[in-house]
Amino acid sequence: MLHIKIGKLREIPNIKVRLDLQPNTNYLINPILFCFANLELFTEFILSEEKNEILDKFPDKKNFIRNFNDLLTNIRDKEKNASSCDNIHSYLKTEMKNKYLSQEPNYLINHFLSTLENEINLAKVNKENEYSNLISDNFSITLKKKKICKICYYEEEISREKKYIIDLFLKKSDIEGGVELQDVFKQLLLTQEDENNLAEICSRCESDVNINKSLENLKKYLIININKIKELDNCMKLKYSSPLILKGDDDKIYKFELISALCNINTENIEPNELLNIITKNRIDFKLFFKNFINDKWFSIIGSNAEIFKGDIQNDLSNYNPNILIYRRI
Repeated sequence: MLHIKIGKLREIPNIKVRLDLQPNTNYLINPILFCFANLELFTEFILSEEKNEILDKFPDKKNFIRNFNDLLTNIRDKEKNASSCDNIHSYLKTEMKNKYLSQEPNYLINHFLSTLENEINLAKVNKENEYSNLISDNFSITLKKKKICKICYYEEEISREKKYIIDLFLKKSDIEGGVELQDVFKQLLLTQEDENNLAEICSRCESDVNINKSLENLKKYLIININKIKELDNCMKLKYSSPLILKGDDDKIYKFELISALCNINTENIEPNELLNIITKNRIDFKLFFKNFINDKWFSIIGSNAEIFKGDIQNDLSNYNPNILIYRRI
């Protein structure tokens, strides 16, 4: 049914991913919005009747969801040669204030998804099912941290966090050829502090413990942030497995395919006086790869326009230093 409806729309969202040089503009926002627009879920949303129930609760443009919906609708419209993002940028500048210029794509994605979830909750759509929400049903997962005693094997939960994005922490590695993400996924959930676990002991026998992180409530989409805060020159080189097969805390096996990769965004700690230089650098340095859900072809945006990607995405992607990976459950 979706493919019939979308037959009248553009197959590739018509959004200007690389903006012309403009003062006080965050150039990361458009590629992130493009990644969202390329998701089947949000395309279904703009074509659905349910969206009208939600938007009726927000009659003006002083909210994210209406600006987001208008943008996604316009960029699929075949009748429009160019789709302006001015309205959504204007709204975000006002709403996010000094956070608008953030150069952390994971922060921006998290902010957009959490805002959408909160606004859908405010609309109170589907009163029969108060837990139904487009974002929580498809993105929100749980990161659970626990300690396991090395001696008595007693397990104790330390924390449980709701997440839209999962951080993977690259480690120092002596393996030159690269490591399959599939093989090291669980290991990369742990920070160096987690691995050291210096402050943790078993509450039952007071022996040393191992720290374990696992995912619960895996949903349709899995968004991964390759954390490079402490990046080293000889940092682990990953091969980006697709499919990615994960075992949830419910002991079920989940299989995910890679559908988007946002690469080469500078996410180092940025001094305030360097921010404008980094923003301008990211305007031209990022690279975006995406799989079109309509024709199942891979495309790349390295210049200004989307072109069919003729390489092998799994083998070639590591050469582009991905920051954000988006997987869809098969």
